[in-house]
Amino acid sequence: MFLLVAFWVAGFSPSLAQTPEIEERLFVVLSPAEAERPGAEEMQRLQAGHLANIRAMAEAGILLLAGPTRPLAVESTPAAGILVFASADPEMIAQAESMLAGDPLISAGLLRADQYVLFFESGDNLYERRAREQN
Repeated sequence: MFLLVAFWVAGFSPSLAQTPEIEERLFVVLSPAEAERPGAEEMQRLQAGHLANIRAMAEAGILLLAGPTRPLAVESTPAAGILVFASADPEMIAQAESMLAGDPLISAGLLRADQYVLFFESGDNLYERRAREQN
């Protein structure tokens, strides 16, 4: 009984300590699509528009992370890049979908945008957690 009162006074609740807060982010994988590649000049124009769209999403405050990718194994199916958005709430998803639909490489059929929801513990850093657990 004394132990329970001591935990209560200290503000500790065993059930709350074991319930992590889960955050959600919209995670988009950009992959090559089936459209025929245009000539070099047109491809440069489309790529410039694609990069401008990524910058616009970042400046709008909805995009946290973006970058190209390459597979580790040559025989793997390549992904062209990833985008991680600030949240996965319906408004954010609608805004992201609208901006992605206007992306020149996507609208030209050169890239496909597959959407996922990424779940993780709020404030969790697995690298730092592992170091704490080893000490």
